[in-house]
Order: sequence, then C-alpha cells, then structure tokens
Amino acid sequence: MTEEHKVSFLSGLNRLHTIHGITIDENDYIELAFIAWDKIGDRALKMYHFHNKLNGNSLTLPCNFYSLEALITERGIQNYNLSYGVIFDYYSKYNYKLYGKPFNSDLYNISGNYINYSIENNELVFGEKDAKLLQGTTISVYYKGILSDSDGYPLITDRQAEAISYYIAYIMEHRKVMRRVGDANLLTYLKQEWSRLAARARVDEYISQNAMDAILDAQTSWDRKKWNVSLIV
Repeated sequence: MTEEHKVSFLSGLNRLHTIHGITIDENDYIELAFIAWDKIGDRALKMYHFHNKLNGNSLTLPCNFYSLEALITERGIQNYNLSYGVIFDYYSKYNYKLYGKPFNSDLYNISGNYINYSIENNELVFGEKDAKLLQGTTISVYYKGILSDSDGYPLITDRQAEAISYYIAYIMEHRKVMRRVGDANLLTYLKQEWSRLAARARVDEYISQNAMDAILDAQTSWDRKKWNVSLIV
C-alpha cells in the first residue's frame, strides 16, 4: 500500500486561515502546534545512524532523535535493542533485527557486554569506566528519528495538519470565552472536532499487510515482556 503523504509542519498555519479565518503570528502557531502534535502522539519515524569518535564522556545526539536502537564500537562492546536488554557482539547479529526480521530467542545466548550509558539533555553520556575504555574510538549509533524538514520541524500528515488547526482554533476561542467575548457553542464544537480529528490522525490511513501482521502478532504474542499482563491487548 501507498505510504501516507507527508506535509510541512507549517501547513496547519494555512489551514487555520482557510478553515477558521484565523491569522496568527508564525511563532505563536509553532508553539501551539507543537502542543497539539504532542497530544496527537503519532510520529513519522525512520531508522538513522551516525558514526563519531568519542572525545570526553558523551556524544551529542541529533535533534530528531527519538529512541536508541543499537551501539556498536570498535572494541566489540555494544548494546543492541536496548528496550529488551539484549546484548551481542557482531554486525551480522544486529542486522538480524535492524532489517525487520522477527525477534529470536537465540539472541539471549549471544555473548557481549553492556555499555553503561544514560541520555541526558540530548547527550549520550557514558559511564566513567566505559568512557575511558572507548576514548578516541569510533562509536556507531543506530537510532529511530523523527522525519523532519530542512528547518528541523517534524513532517506531518494532512490529517494531523487539520487536527492541529482545530486545536489552535479551540484554544483561541477558549481565550475569547474566558474574556466573555467568545461563543460557547462554537467552543464546544471546536473541542469535539479537535478530539475527533486527533483520534483519526493517530491511525495510519494505509495499513499494509506487514503492519497488520505486526499488530496481530502484538495482540497474541505469548511473550509480552511484562509480568502479569494479559496476552490479549
């Protein structure tokens, strides 16, 4: 199936004027649009990687960083698929997961070492012992990042842009109502439409067979990675 079309984060600004007749400063729009985007919660993600030499005890993460997937070092010490706590130590093994193959219990038995790290203020900070060991070596970082435009704003779908415009219209009408110059009925309508459009924007317009397989697999997997959680979502 075709992937849903992505549009500029600022496209909601035009929709705000076209649909609601509202004109606001671009900076005010960006501030409110990010709140709405965060409330919607859906992110367009892609696998990225970069390679940097470690000088000091930290590496700066890209501004579109979302989650860490793997660390590979020249010294064979690495973390892989950190959300599961799985460790192993060569390229053929991390390729197994990065290119979409199923998670396999054999990975539990692969030898390797943890790297002591934390993520603080968009910095990948290594523990003192590991930082000394890895000093001057090249570290490969594989991560999921948010798809962004050339200005660093996230790319969004048409449905997200429409939902964002209704959220901002709702906020602005709410401000008017609080000053006793707004329309309470319009405020209720905008709130209901914002909720409806936000819920719609969270669901992919096109769901491929592979994506549906993944959904069904998550619903019925015997290994939920959590204690005392129902097998059915």
